[in-house]
Amino acid sequence: MEFDTPTTTIPIPLLNAWVHGTVRVDQSSKTGNDCWVRDIEIENAPLTTTGGHVWNAAFRLLHYFEESWDSIIINQIHNNSPPLGTPNLISYRHKLKILELGAGCGWLGMALARNLPHSIERMCMTEQVEGGALDWLNYNVQLNKNKGLPLDQLDTAPCDWNHYIALLEEEEGREQNNITTTTSSTLNDTKFTNQNKKDNENKEKVGMDTSLASVSWDLIIGSDLVYNKAGTTMLPRVIRALATPHTLIYYAHTRKRLEAYDIEFFEELEKNDLSWEEVREPSIDTPPPSPPPLTEVFPWMRIAVYLIRLN
Repeated sequence: MEFDTPTTTIPIPLLNAWVHGTVRVDQSSKTGNDCWVRDIEIENAPLTTTGGHVWNAAFRLLHYFEESWDSIIINQIHNNSPPLGTPNLISYRHKLKILELGAGCGWLGMALARNLPHSIERMCMTEQVEGGALDWLNYNVQLNKNKGLPLDQLDTAPCDWNHYIALLEEEEGREQNNITTTTSSTLNDTKFTNQNKKDNENKEKVGMDTSLASVSWDLIIGSDLVYNKAGTTMLPRVIRALATPHTLIYYAHTRKRLEAYDIEFFEELEKNDLSWEEVREPSIDTPPPSPPPLTEVFPWMRIAVYLIRLN
């Protein structure tokens, strides 16, 4: 698929203010003594999906990573138990495998890979094939590789959320069968083998690619992926299907843009045994308490970053 649209360099945006004014993401933001660069270029396109341009939540999540990367590394190390005798946690920097869900035009994942070439083993950005979203993502990745940007650890992959939800449901079904069965172990083994064979045949029949589930991801990231009712139920299920107990999930979300969907989304996280907490950069003050849900005619929208984990 070819695209012919004018190239634009993404400007550094103004993020939503906590109370009054704005929090600006600019080139003066630093992690330690290093300033992250923002030279990723993308092209805008009128896609049938939401991946035609960069959403502000992606800018906010990169800003969070920029200010908080050292603490993220320490958090991830604690989750994975560093080797015995490691004298300094921050000095133990094994390279991370990062998965981005709903990467859209690819700005966030490329910017992260661009600034952390020595910290990332694999940066995998995913999109759906339907609607040309994956083609558009690949187009923008190639655009930046042609510029000579160091994106060697970056790749893209198709990710149909329905496939991974189906995979999760199959695993849950097998677990339930193992709990409730009262037949002999020999019969169970035969039944399990036959079920696996049937599952594999079904996956081949519908072209189901579930290879992402075979990777132990250190981080899963995403931004503004809940914008309809289907997303409120599907995103938590996909996270659960692809995460392990050691995976840290960072999700940037525009609160109260679609308030009813917000409520459903957090309820679905609980149903899928996922816990969450809002996290902030050191430079960001704690926002004021939110009023009760669905009580404002024009609710105040702000971008929040959530750390999500499997319980």
